[in-house]
Amino acid sequence: MARTKDRPKSQPLPYKRLAIFMAVALVPAFFAADHAMQSVLRARSPATILIRDPQDPVASVTLAQVKLLENPQDDAVRENAAAVARASLRKSPVNPAALRLLAYTEPADSPEAEQFVDLAIRYSRRDELAQLFKALKVAERGEERQALKHFDTAMRTSRASRQLLYPVLGNALANTEMRRSFAYFFENEPEWLPGFLHYLISETPSPRNAGLLISTAENYPNNDIYRALKLQLTERLVATDDMELARALLRRTASVDPKVSVSPSLTPSLVDEGNGAYAWRMFGGASIGAALVSAQGSGTAMEIFATSAESDVVATKLLFLSPGNYRLIVQASSRRIPEGSSIGWTVACQSGGNWAERTSVQVTPRNNPDTLAMTFSVPRGCRAQRIAVSATGSSGIDDLEATIAAIELTGGS
Repeated sequence: MARTKDRPKSQPLPYKRLAIFMAVALVPAFFAADHAMQSVLRARSPATILIRDPQDPVASVTLAQVKLLENPQDDAVRENAAAVARASLRKSPVNPAALRLLAYTEPADSPEAEQFVDLAIRYSRRDELAQLFKALKVAERGEERQALKHFDTAMRTSRASRQLLYPVLGNALANTEMRRSFAYFFENEPEWLPGFLHYLISETPSPRNAGLLISTAENYPNNDIYRALKLQLTERLVATDDMELARALLRRTASVDPKVSVSPSLTPSLVDEGNGAYAWRMFGGASIGAALVSAQGSGTAMEIFATSAESDVVATKLLFLSPGNYRLIVQASSRRIPEGSSIGWTVACQSGGNWAERTSVQVTPRNNPDTLAMTFSVPRGCRAQRIAVSATGSSGIDDLEATIAAIELTGGS
């Protein structure tokens, strides 16, 4: 077994050395790891156990680890943790927790830190904190595939710890090589993978790491669970205006009709909910809104309604058009269009993360049917376009009721 020795007090703990590597690629992963380890240890209630048995070797180690993680720069705390670990090993030589604690008390340049963790893992692969330490340590050396194997072992060890490990792995995926190595999990589909992807897509401040991971994956699983997760990801990417990744993901989504990205048509295949955020989106409530309904034959129509004094966007459509000039043609019919009410059409362009209006028109259909034609241009650098349909009710007591029977987009030259 590796032997502890005197060490300069000025040297940082090994996980502080890892922070140097994290500053380049995995900074958020490291701090999430630190928080995760503290949470895992607190959940084991070592103080409660020590009340019942003050000599319990595992509980004393756990409590010392918690204090060390809370006070990583305190030399007295570090020295006490080392003493607790050695005492625990004297009582119980086969003691993975004590070996892991010794690793955290070692200085950054000491080879013994990783030796202690390796011994801990040899005695028990089920110590998720030792696996996490090892994952970050080998990641520092650029061994991404090996690091992910340790993450995998930690995930399999304890379901309860997964919510604490997810942020660590999620932030690590900001690293390009880590994302490439992650293909191993897409090939093998470990049991924890859907839960982790759901976290990465829905519970992080930004879905960008999920978008970078899945939009470049050659071997992403093609079954109902993973298709639903991919559509969930498109929803978040669009909601956060990350259109570049949303467009890249569309190219990798075989279940989505490719025409949906360049056509606002109301044909059934393009308005299908399976197209996710790329399809027409309907909004509204009891007093204003829009809905897709079956039309004569096998078509689809958009019904729009608004009570008096109501005004809002009721439908939107995301497009990824090439630069050029376009003509939008809308065929509408009206059941009730009172004075002062109208339907608005706006086309906006996203460039540099901001939406800029390209054209807008308010119309009041009078004939049945009535045709609206509007032109707009898509400049270079416009990554995405959004058509927005708005409804404005009258100032009187009558409600607006109209039907959009067809939408056609031509041009592009």
